[in-house]
Amino acid sequence: MAATTVSHREFTTLLGLRHRVGLPPRDVRCELATGHEGSHMAFALAAAGGDEWWWARWTTGGCEVVPLDPCDTVCPAEHDDCLLPAGHAGPHSFQF
Repeated sequence: MAATTVSHREFTTLLGLRHRVGLPPRDVRCELATGHEGSHMAFALAAAGGDEWWWARWTTGGCEVVPLDPCDTVCPAEHDDCLLPAGHAGPHSFQF
């Protein structure tokens, strides 16, 4: 599973968000399915009282933190929301 360390600059960005929920992580692990295409992604922090979801997104070239809307897919059988960002690669979080 891919992992990275959030840079000091990105960490400071997360710390400065208004109404953040909790503290940002220094180290993150990709939350997408093994073998996915494209960038790795990990939830970093909620801000604006939980209305903004910030994600660490990285490749071999570096890491950035970006606000992304959550996936709007819901598992009909379990009424379980997908906790990954909209447009994510691979299966939904409730399919792992």
